[in-house]
Amino acid sequence: MVFTEAPIIIPNLTEIKTNCQSCILKYNYILGNPTLTVVKKKYLEIKVNTDSTKEIESSLINGKGVLNEARLYCPPQNDYNTKNFSGVPKVDAELILLHTNNNANNNANTLSLCIPVRKGTSETKGSRQFDDIIKSLPLADSDTVTVRSSNNFSVNNFIPKSKYIVLTKTTGTWEENTNNDNNNIIIFKDAIMISPSSFSKLEKAITSDGTAPQNINPGKITKYDKIINGPGMNQKSSMTCYPVDMKTGKKIPPGFQSLSNGVVVEIPSESSSFTPTMIFIGCVVVASVVLVVWLFYFFWGKMSQRAAEAVSSKPKGSSFPGTKNDL
Repeated sequence: MVFTEAPIIIPNLTEIKTNCQSCILKYNYILGNPTLTVVKKKYLEIKVNTDSTKEIESSLINGKGVLNEARLYCPPQNDYNTKNFSGVPKVDAELILLHTNNNANNNANTLSLCIPVRKGTSETKGSRQFDDIIKSLPLADSDTVTVRSSNNFSVNNFIPKSKYIVLTKTTGTWEENTNNDNNNIIIFKDAIMISPSSFSKLEKAITSDGTAPQNINPGKITKYDKIINGPGMNQKSSMTCYPVDMKTGKKIPPGFQSLSNGVVVEIPSESSSFTPTMIFIGCVVVASVVLVVWLFYFFWGKMSQRAAEAVSSKPKGSSFPGTKNDL
């Protein structure tokens, strides 16, 4: 049996005295084409299909890591409400992002990002993405649906600008890795929003898995007491947009095109890199140059011929007035 210490009853940041300056998180998630699966009605699995791109960087995962999947729980796994500040709205759901550093088997380092989700009317990029996801919610358990998002879907829009709690060498019930020493967890203080209508649909599709949050060993909990203000990891040329077939939701590879019936076929290769229009324009240019050269020599020849005729027709011994012969 895997020994787990999370989910936890989350303390206030003021109760945590140790500040982990080295626990900085950098992230930059590329655009994805999410697919959804309701898993045993316990959570909504979101696969973003970003082809194993390394999208986070932190000492908590020994370098860079990839996003394996995201899970949307309702109600949340961790208990955000018991020790929360008075007057702070209730946390209604939780998004957990599961990352690994791609090492094999149980030697992999994992980092889970736990993000509180609150029901509210404030519209954000994240809430709009939740709307796109929830309206595509699978109707039956274990069905998989591809999201046809009207927005550019990126997990960046789900990361709050927030301080966070750090749990070191801690395994959550949502993890498959059994090696506690390799598992770390970040729990954000501030929540992201989900619209009331989307939350209502989610609440009907997902139920609690019955896991009871517990108090964490004080020696395993620290905090990062600075706000991360957005993506801070350079993806260089990795940020690539892919065309997607609107009927199937599948990515269209380079060199292919989607037909009206949704079938993706290879684009026929051209026998020449020059198009008929380019060839026509080239012929016009060449003809124009030849014409200009011909006209130049034609008129130059005529002028030269007239000058020669004028010289040959002048009487012998004649001279212009005012020359030496007139004296």
